Amino acid sequence: MQKGLDLLLELYPQLAVDTRLYAIVTWDIANIYKSLGQMELYERFLVLAAISDQVCPLKENLAMQELAIYLYSHKPEEIDRAYRYIHCFMEDAQFYNNRLRILQISQKLPIILDAYQQKK
Repeated sequence: MQKGLDLLLELYPQLAVDTRLYAIVTWDIANIYKSLGQMELYERFLVLAAISDQVCPLKENLAMQELAIYLYSHKPEEIDRAYRYIHCFMEDAQFYNNRLRILQISQKLPIILDAYQQKK
C-alpha cells in the first residue's frame, strides 16, 4: 500500500485539478490514508477530490458526499458545511438525473438534515 501511495503522491501534483484523473488520484490517496488511520491526511485529500469533482465537467461528486458524511461523523461542529455539501451533492444528482447517486444520498441526507435542524 505504501508503494502505491508513494506513486500517487508523485503523480497528483502533475495533474490539472479540473481533470477526472486528478479527482481519481486524490480520492485514492485519501482512501489509502484512511485505511492507514491518518485521518488528517484523509480529510485533506478528500477535500482536494471534492474540489476537483466540482470543477470537473463530469460532476461525479462522490468525494463531496463522502466529505459531508465525514464531517457529520467526525466534526459535529461542522454540521453547516456537511449540510451544504450534501445538499449540493443532491442538487447535482437530481440535475443530471443520476439515479445511483440519488439512491445513495437518499439514505444519508435525512441523518445530516436532522442534525442540521437540531442545531438551528
